[in-house]
Amino acid sequence: MPVKVLDNINISSQNMIVKIDVEGFETEVVKGGEKIIKSDNCYAVIMELNGCGEKYGFDEDLLHRKMLNFGFFTFRYQPFEHKLISLNGARNNSGNTLYIKHLELFQKRLASAKKFYVNGQYV
Repeated sequence: MPVKVLDNINISSQNMIVKIDVEGFETEVVKGGEKIIKSDNCYAVIMELNGCGEKYGFDEDLLHRKMLNFGFFTFRYQPFEHKLISLNGARNNSGNTLYIKHLELFQKRLASAKKFYVNGQYV
């Protein structure tokens, strides 16, 4: 399957959430998708920065700061409570960091989310 640079795909007019899961090559994905990720249409980026990038010579702290400079705020998600927990500009070192630009949209969606059944109870 051919690899395409994110900024070369014509999706810039669509509202989007971007999930980046490339086991250490997140810096390269963001570099190739900077125009889209910086746009107002990119509401959030879900990305795990857990040290894998350092194996390939990438500075994940620099990438994290870049995401903050793009206007994102950092959160983690508690699915059973339908809650976003602010990381106050830090990143989640043990899982995905949610980089969110349009927080009010996500809060509204979470407030209206239907409950689901897990292990004998609705959450």
